[in-house]
Amino acid sequence: MNATPLDRLVTSSLLLAACLFAPLAGATQGEALPAETIQELTLLVEQQRCDELLLRSSELRHQYPDDVDLLTLEGNCRLRGARSVQRDFDSSRYRLLRIASGKDKLPPTVGQRLFRVDYRYSDEAARDQALDLFNRALKLAPTRRDIVVGAVAAHLDTGQLDRALRILEDHAPSLETSAHQDLGQLVQDQLRMGQIERARRVADALVRILSRSAQSHAAQALVLEQQGQALEAMKAYARAVERGNRHPQVRRQLALLQLVAGRLDEATATLVPLAPSSGELELWLALARSVAGNASALPIWEKVAARLARQEKPDPRATELIEHYQRLLGSAARPDAPMRLRGARHFIGRRLEMPALVEAMAAIRQDPTLIEGWLMLTRFHRGALRFDMALETLDGALAAAEKLGPDSPYAPAEIELQKVQALLGLERFQQASELARSVEKASIDTRFEQALAALGLGRDKRATELLTAVAESAGGHKAEAAALLQELGPPIP
Repeated sequence: MNATPLDRLVTSSLLLAACLFAPLAGATQGEALPAETIQELTLLVEQQRCDELLLRSSELRHQYPDDVDLLTLEGNCRLRGARSVQRDFDSSRYRLLRIASGKDKLPPTVGQRLFRVDYRYSDEAARDQALDLFNRALKLAPTRRDIVVGAVAAHLDTGQLDRALRILEDHAPSLETSAHQDLGQLVQDQLRMGQIERARRVADALVRILSRSAQSHAAQALVLEQQGQALEAMKAYARAVERGNRHPQVRRQLALLQLVAGRLDEATATLVPLAPSSGELELWLALARSVAGNASALPIWEKVAARLARQEKPDPRATELIEHYQRLLGSAARPDAPMRLRGARHFIGRRLEMPALVEAMAAIRQDPTLIEGWLMLTRFHRGALRFDMALETLDGALAAAEKLGPDSPYAPAEIELQKVQALLGLERFQQASELARSVEKASIDTRFEQALAALGLGRDKRATELLTAVAESAGGHKAEAAALLQELGPPIP
């Protein structure tokens, strides 16, 4: 039997509890299970020797009937013995992400996140008995962090989400601040199991119950990022930092999202204290300062160059990048929008995505009618699964197309088709469906996108009709529509 997030949580927490909390188990000092015994039993759980633990616990329970550590360890083992693991790939989500990203194939790391792990319990009586043990422990030690978090995890593992949220509601406010990290870990565990909706509900509950907790907002940001809501994740990371979260990864991710979203003042404020600790972050700060196109960023590029010079084998592309900005910013003439756009194309060819993004951003700041710049940003955001940011840049492209009128190199409907695809990635199916039908009036085939939206809305019959039409056509989604029809099976009469 493989260890689960609950197993890890219980065993690590109880080893700590054996040293710190055993006297607080809800019984008198004389009735508490000795710390040495807790450590021995915890080791049995870690080694997956549950038969031995259950045999010993049946004897010990006569002497220590209300010892919360014993109750929790026994509950953990009973859950292990009653469950089997089911692992399924979320092919429908993969399809939506592929369409929304504009890529034929997604990186393996994305695919790995789409394997959803569920625990199945063939022996419901054993499952209920295990949960009863967790609930008894919770009643005896309602403010002990490992007991509360373990009880929540147990109910999540058994699919009892509403009960898990009630436990959070009742007990999380009374926990010390140091326990908030463990509660945030519950969200990360659900994400690792591919349970995005469950993770979202837990994160939202934590933010509601513990609104002043930095860890709650950081956990919510992780979920929002996986849902393609990068702008909302950026706001959640900012709230986490405002509430005292100093974790380097949280602040790094906040800076990244602020930079790629074009919130340059905020990105600069986040990066200034971080840049000295990391060459990558110092480079980001230099890029953020370079968007304006003036010489004020040159001192930062000198620091980047000095750091690079200390490397044994400097990356030639990094040297080229530094030289580019030293020439660009050192020139007496301010670079114009077409020059910045040429720089973006150059960096795309060199596979330097962040500089390309910054140059495209600089170009449209000088000339908002440069649709190519808006669509470059859109491609970066879609490729990185930042779909709400893509919607924002597509709105910029639409505004530019409207201003250019007949001179626009892109028809509004072509841009709106990309909005449809980004909306599918955000699972905003009703909006995607309505916009796709509108785009279709411009003689652009959106039947495949409409079919995906119909499936998301539970309109399987309509989806089948649309997919059948696509599969019989000569369109670009012909093969995919045929494969999806086969996956769906024959229509229900």
